[in-house]
Amino acid sequence: TLVMDGPKSVTANYNVAYTVTTVPEGLSVMVDWVTYTTPQTFGWAPGSSHLLYVLLPSQTKAGEPGTRYEYQGWSDGQPAFHWLWAVPPTSTTYTATFGKQYSLTTASNPAVGGSVTPAGVSWWNAGATTSGVTATANPGYQFTGWSGASTSTANSVPGLVMDGPKVLTAKFEKALAYTLTSVPSG
Repeated sequence: TLVMDGPKSVTANYNVAYTVTTVPEGLSVMVDWVTYTTPQTFGWAPGSSHLLYVLLPSQTKAGEPGTRYEYQGWSDGQPAFHWLWAVPPTSTTYTATFGKQYSLTTASNPAVGGSVTPAGVSWWNAGATTSGVTATANPGYQFTGWSGASTSTANSVPGLVMDGPKVLTAKFEKALAYTLTSVPSG
């Protein structure tokens, strides 16, 4: 209650809604030293300063095995760690953009049968074509084909389009040796 016993001046202070998000949503960012899962909306006083930070440049999301997201940049053109020195007087959205990548997992079956290049897990941008994958048999084994992302019988698989996580296993079998003899010998 304001008692009007003379001229009075009233100043209203207000906060504005600012949104911090990621593309895709659901990834982590740090705002004013606290980690949040996006999107998050904050009520800040216009002109106030705040920290925006992508702490983890490579992130995964629950329920998306073999997929990760790589930090690309902020919508305001600033680096992964930066200060908003004076937020504007109007609602603003700050967006960290991430690119999707899929895993290519290679293996040998049995492991002693040979090797695959590239070995293990490699990451590829969504839609990219991988470089070739090659299987090499160890002594005493022979390459018999692929299972998983390719069923080729050639020991080299040309590029695979990475439209999702892929598993590629080289199959090897023991090489059989035969000895021929004649009776009588010679």
